[in-house]
Amino acid sequence: MACIVDPPLPSCVLRLHFIYPLLITAHQQIQIGITMKSDKIKININHSLPIIAMDANAGSTLLAVSQQGATEKDPILTLIDLKTRKEIHIIEHYDLNSIPSLAFSHTQDLLLYSKNDEQVEIFDLKKRSITDSIVTSRNRKIRCAKSSGKVVLSGTATEVWDAGNTTLLWREDKYKAFQQHGPVSTKDIKASWDPAAASRQAFISQPAAACFFDHDKKILYAGVNEPKIFVYDLQDKSLAPLLHDGPFQCNDLKLSRDEKYLCSLNQVPAGLFVWNLATKERAARQHANEKEAPSSAIDFHPTKNILAIGSATGYLTLLDIEQEKVLFSECIHDTKISQLLFVNEGRHVITASMSGELLLTEIS
Repeated sequence: MACIVDPPLPSCVLRLHFIYPLLITAHQQIQIGITMKSDKIKININHSLPIIAMDANAGSTLLAVSQQGATEKDPILTLIDLKTRKEIHIIEHYDLNSIPSLAFSHTQDLLLYSKNDEQVEIFDLKKRSITDSIVTSRNRKIRCAKSSGKVVLSGTATEVWDAGNTTLLWREDKYKAFQQHGPVSTKDIKASWDPAAASRQAFISQPAAACFFDHDKKILYAGVNEPKIFVYDLQDKSLAPLLHDGPFQCNDLKLSRDEKYLCSLNQVPAGLFVWNLATKERAARQHANEKEAPSSAIDFHPTKNILAIGSATGYLTLLDIEQEKVLFSECIHDTKISQLLFVNEGRHVITASMSGELLLTEIS
């Protein structure tokens, strides 16, 4: 069982580590007049632990960070108060290999995180304890609905659950023919796709991604070993393809706030796809890295159709999709940007790296 270290518990040895902001760097003027300034946030436990999952709550007051622990005393999950920049809660490694995904509920004081690829823990933020669990099978990726207690899990299947009573509402499994270990032959992914994908060991591990759509009434999901993006209607229980040029394998799906644009971070074929859902055509193709795989993290601005893209080489890029213009592109990390998200109504971007560094970038 995971050991929860939370002040003030006199029976435990507390390891509280405070986060002191570093000096703000010089302003960087961008072509269109955007001003960026960066303020580093450090997790002062082990700087070398890779950050593999991150999310902020609806009010941008709490940040949850998951790191790849190496020993049982490593901080596998940390809650940070974004106002004081202090760690307020730590879950140490012990029986957890990793927490590959986590998400705050938008309607309740809950944090959901995947545990060892076999279940999702429901953590009550007020009680600071686990109150329930969802038993699943290798579904690492968690996305919470904005207007209800529903949650969609994706990985080797796509499932929709009611987190309030841990009831399974829907499950779609298109991966049974691909449940195997090691490399996959090019015949399995069709000859028209990148043959190099057959040698990737991670090809089978977590092929699909999903997100809520149409004001939480539907589910979009991709990466089902055929190049389509599907839509499932939670009300009439209908399933149909929405886009016919989707990724074969998908690491992440993000939808813009106005639901006009959809972005997929792909594994096969490697690259980044952006669609205009009204026209069902690709958008910003000149800047989307459709044929390469430098992109490692994505997020949409909460009020504007601006896409933030993190790269494997540490670059942060802000892309105006409608104008098809790069607003900002700068190398801000020494290693791969593993996670990023907009907070504070889009006034800041938080980026996380595989070297364990958190960086807060202000957009003014």
